[in-house]
Amino acid sequence: MAEYKGMEFVDATEEGGEATAPKPANASGPGKSYPKPILDLPEKDLERFKSWIDQKLEQLIAEQQPLLTEWANQEKAYRARSNGPLSFPFVGACGDVVPLIAMAVDPIFARLDVGIFKADRIVKLKALRKKMVDYVDPLETWFDFYFRHYAKLRDVFQPRLLDYTKHGTMVFKTVYDDDSFKVQTYDKEWNVVEKTITRFKGPRVFGIDLQDFLFSPSYQHVQMCPITAERQRPRIEHLYEAQAAGKLTNVDKLEGRKSTNRPLSIRSVRMIPSIRHPPSTVRIFRCGRFGVSTTSTEISCLSVW
Repeated sequence: MAEYKGMEFVDATEEGGEATAPKPANASGPGKSYPKPILDLPEKDLERFKSWIDQKLEQLIAEQQPLLTEWANQEKAYRARSNGPLSFPFVGACGDVVPLIAMAVDPIFARLDVGIFKADRIVKLKALRKKMVDYVDPLETWFDFYFRHYAKLRDVFQPRLLDYTKHGTMVFKTVYDDDSFKVQTYDKEWNVVEKTITRFKGPRVFGIDLQDFLFSPSYQHVQMCPITAERQRPRIEHLYEAQAAGKLTNVDKLEGRKSTNRPLSIRSVRMIPSIRHPPSTVRIFRCGRFGVSTTSTEISCLSVW
């Protein structure tokens, strides 16, 4: 259980379990030190939280099933795979399916993609004050370079834009990503030195597959949901990297646990080979938008379960 800005919680099992006492974050990690991975809560409150989040996750998974079925049917209509030779109305009848949905979706997707990312500037700014006019052009140039070549925004958006044209919705998350880590290398004198490598540092947009975003359909706006969750399947090595940076704890308790490789409806229809995750993959849920109150003050939290 954790607050924003890096505080996260990893439970002992995939579906819930025992958690150890809070451990201090690794203050010697790259960049700024993170807060402690687990909030200091009484054991009674921690047990109540674990029971509550288990119940909520099961509820979100159950509520998502009708949507998964609907999206899978839409995906099947989009793929329009041949049914093979049929026995009705006569033996050997053609079972080909006309891809009417794809014929309608693909041109819309192409226009969206080209209309957004083929523009001379992805972001257009307008100065509201005369003294800011001189800053508009360099800012637009910087934003265009950042989104195209640093954040790789088009690569992130394309799969989600296709989801949007097929299913009518798409999900993104924006985070401040500090992908820094320490390595041992050599200096000019061939002495072993420790060096901090930064692969990315700054605001970053990630797309979330529709089947991996859990929310309650009884709310009109996702901002009103008391809890949302993202199903993630990271490799155990990535979790250890996050633990070394002080973001997570108790990762060692996930070692040796089998991955949950149950194929989901949409991916089954798409026949994506990646549904067979590597043996070192674990299934976790990243939950947000809920509160934990030990006194009269409610704390907005983020957790990994």
